[in-house]
Amino acid sequence: MGAFGAIFSAIELNKGIGQFKGLSGLEEYIASGRKNDRSLEKLTAPVGHPSQRRSATGYAFEQGKKIDCYMGVDVGSTSTNVILIDRDFRLVTKRYLATAGRPLEAIRTGLQSVADECAGHVNVIGVGTTGSGRYLSGDFIGADIIRNEITAQATAAAVIDPEVDTIFEIGGQDSKYIALKDGVVVDFEMNKVCAAGTGSFLEEQADRLGINIKGEFSNLALGCSSPPPMGERCTVFIESDMVHYQQRGVEKDGLVAGLSYSIVQNYLNRVVGDRRIGNKIFFQGGTAANLGVVAAFEKVTGKKITVPEHHDVTGAIGAAMLAAREMPQGARTRFKGFDSSRKKYELQSFECRDCSNVCEIRKVVVEGEAPLFYGGRCEKYDVKREDGKNSNLPDLYKERDVIGVPRMLFIYEMYPFWKAFFDNLGFRVQLSSPTNKEIIKNGIEKIVTETCFPVKVAHGHVNELMDKGVKKIFIPSIVNLRPAKPGHHLTQLCPYVQTIPYLTRSAFDFEKKGMEVLAPVFHFNQRETLLKKEFHDFGKKLGRDSASVDRALKAAFAAWDEFGGRLVARGKEVIDGLKPEDTALVIVGRAYNTTDSGINLELPQKLRDMGTIAIPCDMLPLDSAVDEAM
Repeated sequence: MGAFGAIFSAIELNKGIGQFKGLSGLEEYIASGRKNDRSLEKLTAPVGHPSQRRSATGYAFEQGKKIDCYMGVDVGSTSTNVILIDRDFRLVTKRYLATAGRPLEAIRTGLQSVADECAGHVNVIGVGTTGSGRYLSGDFIGADIIRNEITAQATAAAVIDPEVDTIFEIGGQDSKYIALKDGVVVDFEMNKVCAAGTGSFLEEQADRLGINIKGEFSNLALGCSSPPPMGERCTVFIESDMVHYQQRGVEKDGLVAGLSYSIVQNYLNRVVGDRRIGNKIFFQGGTAANLGVVAAFEKVTGKKITVPEHHDVTGAIGAAMLAAREMPQGARTRFKGFDSSRKKYELQSFECRDCSNVCEIRKVVVEGEAPLFYGGRCEKYDVKREDGKNSNLPDLYKERDVIGVPRMLFIYEMYPFWKAFFDNLGFRVQLSSPTNKEIIKNGIEKIVTETCFPVKVAHGHVNELMDKGVKKIFIPSIVNLRPAKPGHHLTQLCPYVQTIPYLTRSAFDFEKKGMEVLAPVFHFNQRETLLKKEFHDFGKKLGRDSASVDRALKAAFAAWDEFGGRLVARGKEVIDGLKPEDTALVIVGRAYNTTDSGINLELPQKLRDMGTIAIPCDMLPLDSAVDEAM
């Protein structure tokens, strides 16, 4: 029908029929007419690529002597890598396997293959895991060190060449940019949603064109004299461009050369963006085996791109190096042995409904071992790793946790004040739940204007109290807080925090729900008589006389002062007890950002797991420190 339609359209327009050139015209067009004035520059084969070098022979084991080795395991969505390095960081052996959606099977296969080759020649004295499946693999085989992909990739690169300052890493389903200075990561980025800059997209297109991704793709890309431009947009548009050029007669060499450029442009625009690209660039990951992509990187950046010898397993190598560096002197490895490859296991999953997060928990039952649990947002099902260094660290954020009504914004600093105030006036406090994804979702849905994230979450807490049937909700407008010392005037709160009662009134129909919102206005940075007047006016609305309010206010300030004093005293106690080898970081920010576990991305807990004490800034004697400095 489409062909008939084309003929009828040509007849109606009275053109095209007499210009038909037949098969010879089509052949002429394919030979010359398909050239594009916007063709990209021909790709040039990169110099010094590992594929151009003679591959090294196997590791030379001494007869009857075992060598100490560190194992690295990198479990990603596409590939799983298992490697061994010796004490001098020389690669002993490596395995690059397809994860195929079954990470434990891939790990078992890799362990068994390494054991068949090396088990009689090596002593594994440390194990590090990385990748998206690092916790699963770490518990399964008994890892000593578990680190993220950024750290692992950077560690390997810095050891291979201490002068490297930029890493391009393209994996199967994600891409990473890492900037280093003196071997230390100073910036990084990962692709967020776009799959057009990943290895799996390359493989899909190669499969669609019927070519081999390992060798044929590179040869075709480097052989094209005029690659067509396909842009750097998402997979759908790049695929559409490929179909478009196919229909115009572009051969496979042009398609894969243009695709190589697109992969690079997508990566540079969507992952790197305006970040610095240095002069010593490493290209790591499985996609670095593709000469077409390496050549496109060199053309677009105008810089030399270095592909390390074992670029496909640098993540696993970095994990092993981290194990070698970070394991305590004389510590015994937790590695469960190569026999882990033969252990039977069973996978199960269930939903935890103990809170509104409703997490899907994955359970791994390993033969003869305690079950492993993954997928929860809280620690209820976490495996308790017996790390002596980290488990004994104080958890200051857990000690500092505050419950508010609603649990939002200024409540994280002032809850002791309001709790004591209402208790003394004879009111019972009704709590909102700790921030969870249901509260976050409801807050985002209820907000009527674009605000910062904590204000959106605050709407969720108000919504939860309404759902609980609370008839009176306390949402004050606090304009400023108490000065740290007399004469301090700049104590105003954020305008959104000041106006939270008015924002929530726009988002919720309180009257329709039969609810009363208590929204007094308070200026804590003013003369005591004026502040008391504001509280006396609020007390009248609560049915309390001035004398009762004065007593409640005195108790509230006492509770607030005691709370602040205990925070600083505990912080000083921990700081005074720090040893030279200890690491501590102060997290600076508003309490409603840094101490709300639903907002702070569990940063304090993650630091603690890494052996670092996280200290809230309000647990430091900042005022006395300023006085001493002055």
